[in-house]
Amino acid sequence: MSFPAKITVGSTFGIYPPRGGGQLRLLHICRHLAARCPVDVIALVAGDEPALQRELAPGLREVRVPKSAQHVAAEAELEREAGVPVTDVAFPELHELTPAFAQAVSASAAPDGALLASHPYTLPVLAAAQAEPRIWYDVQDVEADLKATMLAGTGVGARLLAATCEVERTCCEQAELVLAVSAEDASRLQTLYGVPESKLALVPNGVDTGAVRFTEPAQRRELSARLLMDSPLALFIGSWHGPNLAAVRRIIELAPRLAEIEFAVVGSVCLPFDDLELPPNVKLMGVVDDELKETLLDVAAVALNPMSEGSGTNLKMLEYLAAGVPVVSTEFGARGLQLDPQRHVRIAAPREFGSAIMAMLDEPLEQAQARALQAHHHVEERFDWAVVARHLLHAVEALRDTAQPASETSASTA
Repeated sequence: MSFPAKITVGSTFGIYPPRGGGQLRLLHICRHLAARCPVDVIALVAGDEPALQRELAPGLREVRVPKSAQHVAAEAELEREAGVPVTDVAFPELHELTPAFAQAVSASAAPDGALLASHPYTLPVLAAAQAEPRIWYDVQDVEADLKATMLAGTGVGARLLAATCEVERTCCEQAELVLAVSAEDASRLQTLYGVPESKLALVPNGVDTGAVRFTEPAQRRELSARLLMDSPLALFIGSWHGPNLAAVRRIIELAPRLAEIEFAVVGSVCLPFDDLELPPNVKLMGVVDDELKETLLDVAAVALNPMSEGSGTNLKMLEYLAAGVPVVSTEFGARGLQLDPQRHVRIAAPREFGSAIMAMLDEPLEQAQARALQAHHHVEERFDWAVVARHLLHAVEALRDTAQPASETSASTA
């Protein structure tokens, strides 16, 4: 079995410009796959966005398909009943209301191509696009676990959760290749769905270390002084995502006890908190441009990741460490990244976050310098997207090799 002639990707979100972790992962995975064969990303977008096609990189095309008016209305009703955004989990039920999505997938899919499901939700459309579909599944999160708390509490939520578990199970069963971001997620998929180890491949989350400016602790402190920053800045970056919302609530609870620190929360995770009365030392900055985000990463005295739920791994951690920001994280927030609490980050339980932040801020410059450099090198060597791409291409090559006849395999290794 050769490398596919083309790869068609199904996604319930646009991938450019990337603002959240899922968008970043899919963009970089597809960019590297496109070096081997053409890749089309068929992306469902909001109903008020224009339909368009554009080349994002050589060989990589994004086809954006807006939801139909009927789709928007039906999704809004489900969202009202469930009490949370449901674009992704509702898609298996509602996709026929936007027939342009299936049409775009069918127009893209090649007879000798592969179909990549980013999350499991577009599987019903992808599987119908080929007579004998060749499915790959990129498991950014174990959706059954991630959605369990988000969809609990309502009848429609329970129904959508059951449908999510079923489509995830089917995706695991039908896929010839299942890409997991961590060993923990791979093990969980085996437990939930009996996914055989032979079809599982570890393709971790990554970061473009060449595009992230590394600022050493001495430079960081000097820049903060030049900007006349009276208080150290603690930074949290996240998208509107259930586990991130829970992390922001913890920061809001913590902030009054650390009045000498300014807390900045960046990203769409801020939106649900717009009307909340906040402690005076918490600033919700919302979605910011790349220049401001880079500046915040330059001057942050500490980056926070007080996560205690969710699935997958946190791309924000990789970005923090690539930029040289000292990090305080829960053990859960650092999962899957092989981080050493002595050399790379400071690990603390949520109830101990305040004292861990103060200990990080009091760290001698020499120790902070060593920690920043070791963490940066760790990320660069293991999680740069170029390194991640090698894991991905190796998984595809291994898939090809196992499909060769025994005589051919023997001859090639003789």
